[in-house]
Amino acid sequence: MSTMNQEYFARKLAVVHDYFQGPNFDVEHYSKKVMQAFLFFGSDTPDNQNCMEAVHYGSAMLPENPSFVGYGFRLRQKPIFVQDILSVVRLLSIPQPIAGYYPALTEIEWKAALLTAIKMIEAFSPRQSKTRELGWNVASEYFARKLWSVYDSSDFPDFDVVKFNYRIMEAFRQFNHIHPDNKQAYELIEYGQAQLPHWKGVFYGFKIKGKPIRVVELMNELEALPMPDKIAEIFPDLLPNELAALLRMATMIVLAFSPTTHVEPE
Repeated sequence: MSTMNQEYFARKLAVVHDYFQGPNFDVEHYSKKVMQAFLFFGSDTPDNQNCMEAVHYGSAMLPENPSFVGYGFRLRQKPIFVQDILSVVRLLSIPQPIAGYYPALTEIEWKAALLTAIKMIEAFSPRQSKTRELGWNVASEYFARKLWSVYDSSDFPDFDVVKFNYRIMEAFRQFNHIHPDNKQAYELIEYGQAQLPHWKGVFYGFKIKGKPIRVVELMNELEALPMPDKIAEIFPDLLPNELAALLRMATMIVLAFSPTTHVEPE
């Protein structure tokens, strides 16, 4: 996965708001473009190919409010969005394999990390209503622009990650601020840097505050687990390969805004 392709996928994600606000949002055309960028970024591996075949960028009426149409990454054949799956996973305790690998990870940190991934996905999931403009779209676009802005400066030696963390976490806090766990996640998550194993460089991205546990690592570990019983219960028609495809897209979206640099930390 090249840095150039990573940035390309991130840019294709961010421009959804430009397309959405245009006079005629061609969601099929956008889906084709963003899924191509996804494959350029992730390469032609079996898990990415499975995601390409099972997932697209589409729309569906929101179950909690049928007057709203939600856009985002969902299954091609079923109205299940990526964030739907992660919302169910947040109801569960830390899976044992993940708890064993990250013994310092607490339950509230685990839920905060998942909420961070959900918010990142929802930043590129505008909503449409015939009755009024949605504050959701304003906040999601603002968060999306702030996410994309990491590429404006992260590649420079004087990148001030502390200042960027303040800006991105303020956008995080404002987006979907009514979520009951929003304040807690805001206090537990930071956008920071960490040394990557076997890599003479620096990773930037969302992580547990004060701990070297990256959100993208947790998402990657989640992909390797069998389907939780709770997901099978809530989505009885969901196939294992479809769950794998949704989780792969979640990981890749988080990874898209987690650049690395060859500059050593001080």
